[in-house]
Amino acid sequence: MDAHEEEAKSTSELDEKMTAREAFLVFLKGLAMGLGNIVPGVSGGSIALITGIYPKLILKISKIRLSIRSIDFSFLVPLGLGNVAAMFMLANLIAIVLAIIPGPTYAFFFGLILASAVYIYHSEDTFSVRCIVFAAIGFVLAFLISGETANVGVHSPPMIFLSGALSIIALILPGISGAFILLLLGQYEFIITIIKDVMLFELMIFGLGGLIGIVSFSHLLKRLLANYRGQTLAFLIGLMIGALRLPLTVMIQTGTNIFLLFLVAVIGFALVYEAERQSSKRKHSREHASSETPTENVD
Repeated sequence: MDAHEEEAKSTSELDEKMTAREAFLVFLKGLAMGLGNIVPGVSGGSIALITGIYPKLILKISKIRLSIRSIDFSFLVPLGLGNVAAMFMLANLIAIVLAIIPGPTYAFFFGLILASAVYIYHSEDTFSVRCIVFAAIGFVLAFLISGETANVGVHSPPMIFLSGALSIIALILPGISGAFILLLLGQYEFIITIIKDVMLFELMIFGLGGLIGIVSFSHLLKRLLANYRGQTLAFLIGLMIGALRLPLTVMIQTGTNIFLLFLVAVIGFALVYEAERQSSKRKHSREHASSETPTENVD
């Protein structure tokens, strides 16, 4: 069996239609992804890796075009329903803790986001000088944006649409959190509110942005990672570090005990770093098993 036949076989296996039981399992994995997507610093893509659904997810997303027939509803619908159900389940809890203990909550977010940035940095063997430049650009951009959004949050329909389009990156790139993107844009608490209060008009705009984003940004991001992986990841790391200005500002403004904030941030850091480490081990073990699979020689 040659490389093309092996790839075709792998693709056909991922393309197989699912039974009701398999669809339910996909729903549960979507539920886990959704719980991660709604918390800044936790990557839905990483959870997809841990649960073993990431290769099929990327395949299905890469096949989406401006055509209904290109969408695998049997896979994407239960996955999407799981994500949506998780967001509605967790939105009320997050709204409560943000209102009662904003300082420790943002300290937790601080640890989560910092852990994601550190992990992505450690996941790459080397970063060139050019990568450092891109990281600096990302840092400055996020630092300036998060400073503005910490003071003024614009929740217009175009901004809600853009938030949905950009936050979908979390499904494609392990280590990047969709909720982090919302936090950077100053939309996180607003999106939590529209989910909690079921504000249908705003939710439709946000969802439409997500659909457009998954069709357009997935292909763009795929090209960037294929041709400029180091620079792209360096830019994203810079974004995450620079955006820490926002949770840090909230932590300072609340006047919460510094030791408590530090402790909560460390807990958040440890949780995400370990989760990312487990997802990486799962990915490497799968790649190792795939490389050791015996292939047939065809004369």
